This record gives sequence, C-alpha cells and structure tokens, in this order.
Amino acid sequence: LEVGISYARELSVKPDFWFLGLADEHFDLVVLLCETASGQTLEFVIPPQIVKEIWSILSRSPGQVKFHVSKGGSTYELRIPGGSMRPINEYLGNASVIK
Repeated sequence: LEVGISYARELSVKPDFWFLGLADEHFDLVVLLCETASGQTLEFVIPPQIVKEIWSILSRSPGQVKFHVSKGGSTYELRIPGGSMRPINEYLGNASVIK
C-alpha cells in the first residue's frame, strides 16, 4: 500500500482553507493533515477508491498534485477543478482504511 502524506497549516489571511501538495506519483491512499490556526490537527484519510477517482482531475504544478481543502460551517470539502466540491467529513480520522 503506497501512502502519500501532505501537511498544511491554516493561515490567518485565509481562514478555513488549506492548500496541500503531494508528489505526482502513484499513491493508493492519501492522508491530508490540516492544522487549524488554533493548533488542532485534522487528519483526512482518503481511501484508495476515492484517490483513484479524483487523482487524474486534480490541479497540478510541476511535479506536484494539489489538494484544496475548505471548511464551510461544519462541512469539510475537497475542491475539485471545474468548480465542484467533494465533502470529506467521512474521512476525518478515518484510520480504519489503513491496513
């Protein structure tokens, strides 16, 4: 199982947003560590079937795949290029998918 782990800290100039990057390589599972301005770490464990589904449509820069996580109310979402959003609350603390 190839696991990619990325980290970002919430910035006071852009609250409720996290911008993460990961090497543009093959990963079965992705863990997005989002630190809040207050110091809490949110761990989103994105399972293999979702990684396969979204990997090819995520934004890229040279050598990196970009993940944009946002929070609206109590809902965390992954922004997908083209304007769509994918709710990711169900993956928060979802360590059970790591085997």
